[in-house]
Amino acid sequence: MTAWRNSPTPRVDALLLVLIASLAMTVVRANNAWNPTSLAVRAVCELLVTIALSIALCRRAGSLAHAKGLLAIAIFAAIIYPFVAELALRQFAGGSEPLEILMLSSLQLMAVVLAVFSQLPRVASSAVLLSSFLLLFVTTMTSSRIALVLVGIYGMMVLWWLMGAYWDRLAGALVATQVERRIPVRVAVLGGTGIFALLLATLIGATRVSAVALHGFMPTSGGTRWHDPQARSGVGDGDAMVAAKYEAKSFGPVESDLFLESDMPSLYDMSNDLYGDPPKPKRELERNIALASENFTATHEPMSKTERSGREFSAVRRRGKRNSTTTLEDRLAPAMLYVVGRVPLHLALERFDTFDGRQWTHSGETEIRPPIRLEIWYERPWAYLMRAGSSSIHRGVESHAVKIINLNTNRFPSPPQLTAIHVDKVDQPDFFGWTDDGVACMPVRKQIPQLTVAHLQSQGVNLQPLRSSPTNNWRKVEAVVERLRSEFVLDPNAPAPEECTDVVAHFLSTKRGPDYLFATTAAVMLRELGYVTRLVAGFYARHDRFDHRAGQTSVLADDVHVWVEVFVNGNSWVAIEPTPGYDAPRESLTWRQWAMFVLTKCVDWCAEHIAIVLAGSVLVALLFVARCVWLDMLAGCVCCVMGLRSNRARLLWTIRLLEWRGWLAGSSRPRRSTIASWYAPLVENAPPDVQPPLAHFLRCTDRLLYSPAGIDATEHSVVDSVCRSAASTCTRKLLATSFCQSK
Repeated sequence: MTAWRNSPTPRVDALLLVLIASLAMTVVRANNAWNPTSLAVRAVCELLVTIALSIALCRRAGSLAHAKGLLAIAIFAAIIYPFVAELALRQFAGGSEPLEILMLSSLQLMAVVLAVFSQLPRVASSAVLLSSFLLLFVTTMTSSRIALVLVGIYGMMVLWWLMGAYWDRLAGALVATQVERRIPVRVAVLGGTGIFALLLATLIGATRVSAVALHGFMPTSGGTRWHDPQARSGVGDGDAMVAAKYEAKSFGPVESDLFLESDMPSLYDMSNDLYGDPPKPKRELERNIALASENFTATHEPMSKTERSGREFSAVRRRGKRNSTTTLEDRLAPAMLYVVGRVPLHLALERFDTFDGRQWTHSGETEIRPPIRLEIWYERPWAYLMRAGSSSIHRGVESHAVKIINLNTNRFPSPPQLTAIHVDKVDQPDFFGWTDDGVACMPVRKQIPQLTVAHLQSQGVNLQPLRSSPTNNWRKVEAVVERLRSEFVLDPNAPAPEECTDVVAHFLSTKRGPDYLFATTAAVMLRELGYVTRLVAGFYARHDRFDHRAGQTSVLADDVHVWVEVFVNGNSWVAIEPTPGYDAPRESLTWRQWAMFVLTKCVDWCAEHIAIVLAGSVLVALLFVARCVWLDMLAGCVCCVMGLRSNRARLLWTIRLLEWRGWLAGSSRPRRSTIASWYAPLVENAPPDVQPPLAHFLRCTDRLLYSPAGIDATEHSVVDSVCRSAASTCTRKLLATSFCQSK
């Protein structure tokens, strides 16, 4: 115990080596993830929590034996945690880490636990050994420069650690009469591992190729009878990679050669199919001059036509039957696109800024935007459209992935505040641009190829600066939106009549209509208040279409939606949702705002369920007042169940029951006192008829805990009876009375 208390902190050198290997492992996990930032944050949080919990367990240890027991528990938890967490994520949030990564994560967390308990004998060496193996695996899985730099740093530090460990052994040894030069086994193993890791890192850094074709080295990447569905590299492919090649509904990590045999509609076609065709303008008869036949030249070539930058969107439509030839059942994949990331989500495809009372169009005026920058991040080319934090309302970055299935457009379905786009192997900036109405697109193509996966990053928005700003007065915008959402009814079958010349006035009088009438009315009303607005058409990714097993959300043709954007601060468009039944774009809250939001929701729920709250409060109060009673009963039940295994277990759990009752009575046994000496006053103050069984019980505990032979075979038959007598006699009241009298 003295040696343990003199070394309360872990060895810094071992912990530092394990942390370097853990950072390299985090780089590998981030490189293989759809969302590198969120996974890196998760990995760092797991690492910090593991260190904190291990330190807490280490400080609770009162002796060397106790510390070893806590170390075994911590190692077991570190081994099973990655698998349990991944199982839960695959079930509820679409986790997608392959089995080899989970195995290495267990190795990493186990090394961290050992490094925290490195003051124990030989534990520091085990921690460094595991971190060396972890780094060895890491070098075979990545060619990232950051990981290779960490490998080089680790190699130099592990040599320094080996030298220190060697000299520590020499300093603790006696003076020898003869010195024989030999390399210690531990130094040979660790030194060889470190040198091999350095050589392998140098080879990978020179060739820029990962060693992923080691057959049978990691039996989870496919190619053999052992595989993992989420595997992405190695000898063979996992189910996710194979499905991306042969099934359009899968979100694979590679580009696919599969093309769907179906007509791809545009957003304009789907809007007409969902809302109905806009009424055609009446033809006006005009006088013409007939041309002579010699002045007429026949041609079979199509005439060119000049179109505006975006199609118009009519707010006056005729509700008719859906065209049966464009039903989703005719398509190989029912979705227009798939989304990976948080939903619900608004995805913009067209924007309109001019309204004449019946029809929305775009004026053709383009915004002044910064040039698109192409940068390499995590070895992936990203086209940056906007600088992060360019506005005071920006807070945080959110990532999504979109897979184009049946959508005919060269525009990227874009979330609000789109910041950057990544498409695999597209490393030329001229492949990215803007349309005149402000939508990110591929200007060099007429349409984005089917099954293209686009990774999107967007800025989070915090509206509190707008609410507190006297110039923006965002409260007026929220008041208009709230009135439309609360006092008007969403009715797709209530469009404005064809002869209507003012659809906003008609909607305000009827108080019902499709979503585009909600958006049109909100845009016009906010313009009357002095705000600059525009209409946005696109898709709404619903949370009820989220597939937990696949980890993606299907976006169908029926998810065409219209909403509004408001121009604020001279440089940002903020999306608002005036239509009831659709969630507003989520706001990125600060910690204080999040706490106030949760508190407000709790208060509102309590106000709505006052009867449940009162009943629950009375129940909690009763449980608190009677806590000693039901805790005592619970401990007694546990003692009976756990003592069924053997007489020895029954005796041990009866001791624990007495300890628990003593704690409830306020008379906990100090660590310096033995069980027999501490409970001796209990025998003296007990009734005469129960004193002999209690004394016999204490003798049995002394023999069980301190005698090398344990309990004699002749006494095993009476263990159950003395334990029953002790459990029934040593109540909390008797314990409290006895110890008070003894004091």
